[in-house]
Amino acid sequence: MFLLILASPLLIMLPKYKVTVPWMTEVPASTAAVGSFQNASMLLPMAWGCIASLLIGRILLNRFAIHRWIKSSVAVDSKEITELHAECIQLLGLKQSTRVRYSKQIKSPIVTGLIKPTILLPESARNWSSDTTRMVLLHELGHVSRRDLWLSMAAHLTCAIHWFNPLVWILKKRLISECEFACDAHIISRGADAKKYILALCDVAQAAANQKHTALALAMAGQAPLRRRVDQLLSGNISQSPLLVGLLLTVTAGSTLAFTLVRPEAPRAMEIPRAIQVEDPYNPQEVQMRLTADPFPAN
Repeated sequence: MFLLILASPLLIMLPKYKVTVPWMTEVPASTAAVGSFQNASMLLPMAWGCIASLLIGRILLNRFAIHRWIKSSVAVDSKEITELHAECIQLLGLKQSTRVRYSKQIKSPIVTGLIKPTILLPESARNWSSDTTRMVLLHELGHVSRRDLWLSMAAHLTCAIHWFNPLVWILKKRLISECEFACDAHIISRGADAKKYILALCDVAQAAANQKHTALALAMAGQAPLRRRVDQLLSGNISQSPLLVGLLLTVTAGSTLAFTLVRPEAPRAMEIPRAIQVEDPYNPQEVQMRLTADPFPAN
């Protein structure tokens, strides 16, 4: 359904359902009103295109920033982390190749890259315990195995295209938050120790308290509420809210399709019946006769 929302601009080529708003046809439409309506209909696509271009440009800038982070990072030189990385890949059954690098630009571990995912660890990760490193790698690789990076990219592009729809922004925030809960559940279901996972999650969240979350990258201490994640991990009831997410998807998709496929009719001028039409007294013959008439007929 998210892909349907993203591809909805292509539906512009489909036939439109015209809807006539009653109050728009009750009042006679003047030429100026129709002209203003036509001007607005021309300006709205231009405004949409400008804002959508700015938002897509911001996505590209974030992508370039992450590329600089990766370029300035250094490969992991720890044999222990390399072995933990291979162990986590085997545990998750991940076939896609990934790499792990250190970066001075971040304080919290993140994973980025659609084609070749890269896990960036902060410099402080050199002092992490084996358990913390293992849980961090499991979490970031869990995002890769679930293809959450593709979902995040689709969500950002959808917001850029449908920036005028507030439901799309709410849905994006909710879905990215749910990705963290789903990733937690995925890691625990693979046999990870919940208590060690919670300790690693809290340590990472504390270190990244003042770090701004970066678009196109998923961090272990992401946008999902930390307290709720810990409570669900402790209770063992790691469940999402599919009804709420499904409702948001349905409402958002419905409103998007309505914006795309429904076109309100322009106001039309009310026609005056011929029986009550008044002839114009100033027709050309009348004007010519008055201009050539003798102003002093008495003489």
